[in-house]
Amino acid sequence: MDQNNMREKLNQIINKYGTTITFIAKKTQLSKTTISLFLKGERDLKTEEIQSRVITFIEQRI
Repeated sequence: MDQNNMREKLNQIINKYGTTITFIAKKTQLSKTTISLFLKGERDLKTEEIQSRVITFIEQRI
């Protein structure tokens, strides 16, 4: 899953379920700032491990 696809899926989860950035950050063990900047397209997720955490979060909810 590429970065843009992850952003799209996270935004779908936020819009559909009212999920907060704080909740996503807590579940992925990332900072709220990282999640926020990622969603705005101002930061990419640099490592495979971080990307894997976000993908796992998405897959558990979609």
